Amino acid sequence: MTELKVETKLPSPFRTAFRFAIILLIVTIILELTKYFRGWGNSETSDEGIIYLIYTLTFAVSIAVVMIMLKTHRDKEQYGFISHKKVIILSFWMGLFYGVLAAIWNFIFRGFIANKIMPGEDTLGTSFFYILLSSLTTIVLIGVILGVFVKRDRL
Repeated sequence: MTELKVETKLPSPFRTAFRFAIILLIVTIILELTKYFRGWGNSETSDEGIIYLIYTLTFAVSIAVVMIMLKTHRDKEQYGFISHKKVIILSFWMGLFYGVLAAIWNFIFRGFIANKIMPGEDTLGTSFFYILLSSLTTIVLIGVILGVFVKRDRL
């Protein structure tokens, strides 16, 4: 007797990665605008502790959003299973989408809102490719680390 194998097509990670990249971008925009309008971005007039707190908060939010993305993709779109390889691929796509969106946001922010370079500000950090590569690298590294805890292989 021949067995009929039914292959279930799992959803692509693109939609999930893009959705969570948008979520992270919205949080980043809110924090960036808050930092700018409160005057916390100028290292000469604001307390360094506030600046480090904003950066730490942004990084913590990034970790949380990547973790939620991985668990959502695993539980709702992968039927409770995800390999470490798929975690890295999903993190790569989120990092790529977020990097491009963050670079576009940075262009808008620097061109129309904060068009003066603040004293002591690094101009390398405003480069399109720097933002893209740093965002991609950071989110992939977060995904690699979180993948150890999130992965659940089929037996």
